[in-house]
Amino acid sequence: MEKERDENLPYDLALECRHLAQHLSEDDFRLDTPSRSRKSKEKQETLQALLSVGDQHHCSFHDITDLLCAVYQGSPFQSKARQHVAQVLLAWAQRRDLPFGDAVEAAHTLYLIRPKGSQDQQQAVQMLLTQARWPNITMKQSVEAVTARCYASPSRSKERDQGILVLLEMAQRPDLSVEDALAFITLDSDDICTISTTSAWLTKRQVAVRKQMLEALAQRSDLTSEQAAQIAEAFSSFSDAQP
Repeated sequence: MEKERDENLPYDLALECRHLAQHLSEDDFRLDTPSRSRKSKEKQETLQALLSVGDQHHCSFHDITDLLCAVYQGSPFQSKARQHVAQVLLAWAQRRDLPFGDAVEAAHTLYLIRPKGSQDQQQAVQMLLTQARWPNITMKQSVEAVTARCYASPSRSKERDQGILVLLEMAQRPDLSVEDALAFITLDSDDICTISTTSAWLTKRQVAVRKQMLEALAQRSDLTSEQAAQIAEAFSSFSDAQP
């Protein structure tokens, strides 16, 4: 997935991490001694890292999700620690004030750590679909959310096809800019493979939408020379791909 984030972690997220680590550390302390002894050294070190995250000058959002995953994996099944980590990730995935890539990463991380078929995992997949529809985001950002959803879905699944349909819906917005249209039309091979579908009708729909977009762009008089060249190259690739 594409990373679009600030180098430093926002202050309020760092504060949340410290509060979470403090809370989980207190929970561990209240356990009886045999239970505490079973806690891994790695989890204790991770909690200490979360407590000091505000003092780190170049701590990225990706660093924090790695720490949260480590806390999750080092905690007992169905423990409060796992529940708290899942709640934090879901809350971050819903925040519009975070860099878009961070919100997507929060949802995708939640999907990865939660048990298959769990409510949290289903919420994470649904959140990625919601993010792809957020108003005032670019086509490139919609592709990022849908790509993450496809990564989190089996190749033959309604979740994957729903993501592709949202992408086609976003691609046909009447106010779509030339830059956004080109972002969809000129997807790289990795993205195309990720958002591919085994559904014949949906594949035909993607081809039809792409052709319509190319024809509409070719009629515009406000294209830069670079954009015109991109459209011409896309037309050529499209024609070569046709039977």
